[in-house]
Amino acid sequence: MKRESTSTGVADGLMLVNEPNGLTPSTSTVSAHCAISHDSSFYRYGGFCEGAKLASKGQKFYKVVKHAPALQYVGAYIARVTARCLKCSYEAEWATFRKNNLCDGKYDHLGLRYKQSFLSKCHLKVKSMKDSVYACVFCVDDKNTPEVHDATIFFSIAQLMRHIAMRHKPIHQVDSIKVGYGTHASQDCDLYFKNQEVQPDPISKLCPYINSLPTAQATQAHHPKSGSKFHLQSPDGKPTLQFAIGAQIAGITFPVEFNGQWCSGYHDCSKGLFPSETIQLNPPSKSDIIMNSKSSLSATARWDHNPKDTSAGWLGFSRKEKITHIEYPFADFWCWSGQNQRGKFGFFPKDFVVVDESSNEGGSGMSKEEEERGRRSR
Repeated sequence: MKRESTSTGVADGLMLVNEPNGLTPSTSTVSAHCAISHDSSFYRYGGFCEGAKLASKGQKFYKVVKHAPALQYVGAYIARVTARCLKCSYEAEWATFRKNNLCDGKYDHLGLRYKQSFLSKCHLKVKSMKDSVYACVFCVDDKNTPEVHDATIFFSIAQLMRHIAMRHKPIHQVDSIKVGYGTHASQDCDLYFKNQEVQPDPISKLCPYINSLPTAQATQAHHPKSGSKFHLQSPDGKPTLQFAIGAQIAGITFPVEFNGQWCSGYHDCSKGLFPSETIQLNPPSKSDIIMNSKSSLSATARWDHNPKDTSAGWLGFSRKEKITHIEYPFADFWCWSGQNQRGKFGFFPKDFVVVDESSNEGGSGMSKEEEERGRRSR
């Protein structure tokens, strides 16, 4: 049976077909989300502090602050002295700041050391002295992250150093940063690498698999410093995945046992579960979206699908709602299209539906090719 196309109810920009094609997953959406755009975490948090920009220019950006004496041990009160940014509440211990020596061997396992001057040039504006947020000057200078799931801001020195060790050796030149290499550390550099070997990325071997799955952007922060609802553990008792608002998360899946409430993904070289309400899936490439009002394939919704952004073409539906006229470039592709019970066409994650057996039974009007595609999709 030759299927005929129709434009009825099809959103602008979506592909119509007469016959199924042999499309393979598009990588255009993955590469696009490596760009550090205006809605990334880096810009959501205001970019580099003006004080960090002064530090990068070699100008004075700090003031010395003496804090009230605090009890350090029995009978001894010591006044803490810090160097505080002139433009925000970021600060560092005055002794460390004044000496500005390469740090001790805390990050030798990553093959690098840094000076306080490097951190000063990487800090973002913070409102509390207890908070420190950093960004990678190399990614920002390049306007891209090496991998789609890389973070653009970091809530600890350890996170920043791990990112640099895994992503930026050898490093490209940034005018304000002096980088040294070799077996003997030089005090003339802001950042020192013991060698030029990149630290192994624990998920690098999974990249082909991750890139075949959807990516998403965080619409809510999910980490201890976010000030919003944070889940330390997921329903399976393991640590949850942490990220900032605007973060890109790759390799999204929706484990059936969590009924669409929790999903799994990769971010900042880590994998974990997190609440699905904290993200919005990025739409697939337009070339991967096919609408076919003559398709006989139907499915039933496992869970509610309430996309935050319906303008992109996402299809909303309720649990147990029938989805008809289902189409896809190939059965294993993560995103399918179809029509809900309100007559609206759109696309949706295939994990949210279960293909109806009846749509593959005799008398359904399906061609042999459609029947085979339906069997492969379950």
